[in-house]
Amino acid sequence: MENQEELYHVKKFASDVFNNFGYTKSLYTAVDMDLWSTWFYVREGSEILAAMRIVEKKPNNLIPLELGIIKGSDPIQRYAVIGDNIADWNSVSFVLSIKGSWAALATFQAAAQYCIDKNFDMVYGFYHKKVNSIVKLYTSIGAIPSKKYGKEIYFPECYFQGELVYLTPIEINKDALQKIKTRLW
Repeated sequence: MENQEELYHVKKFASDVFNNFGYTKSLYTAVDMDLWSTWFYVREGSEILAAMRIVEKKPNNLIPLELGIIKGSDPIQRYAVIGDNIADWNSVSFVLSIKGSWAALATFQAAAQYCIDKNFDMVYGFYHKKVNSIVKLYTSIGAIPSKKYGKEIYFPECYFQGELVYLTPIEINKDALQKIKTRLW
């Protein structure tokens, strides 16, 4: 996104949604990924209803999956994602309303089309398994727990309603992207 003011508003919206839902964000997630990110969002007038981003993996960057710490690792370890045509699906945020839900689905479809157009071999992400609605949403679009990155990750100081958040890495393959693109919820 070339308009920095617009980018600021979209990122603030996403951050506010997470905060209002009960998450305390960690400074470990405050990494600038703008050079490799494409944001998708829906507005109604001046109000943003939904937003998300795709971060493209390059040899000189880290995607969100690589920033989390692997649960139970001692010494502390992180995943290293090596490969071409890989992306990370993240920062899914939307207003909790019928309009917000439809806007979120529109961002999913636009992001899926983008991933198909870019010909990504794999799109990773993660979800918080204690939020059933998110798990159901990702399961319904064909996302599966990652086979390659099977252990949960966490970000120090990232809490949900006072409890440390453990995130399940997921994979969204090409078939799932096609399903998202064409699905009529």
